[in-house]
Amino acid sequence: MKTMCSTNDGFEIAEVDLELRGPGETGGTRQSGQIEMLIGDLQKDGPLIPQVREAAIKLLADDPKLAKPENRMLREHYKELFAQTFDWSQIG
Repeated sequence: MKTMCSTNDGFEIAEVDLELRGPGETGGTRQSGQIEMLIGDLQKDGPLIPQVREAAIKLLADDPKLAKPENRMLREHYKELFAQTFDWSQIG
């Protein structure tokens, strides 16, 4: 509440919210709690995100289907990770 009373900067409010409630799920319906991301911490590793994004853009520009042998493990990981589908019509 202190943050809400001291600023109207949405980015600052979002950072405090992230600290207090956690990131929740990016593809699900849970709005708070620990994220199932085992490779990073959004608060601690936030400055790395632009670098990682650029690396991902380059990787996908070079191998959009992740078909190269060196990208096979990444392709299989994402196939497994995103095999779960969401029925957004059931959210209520």
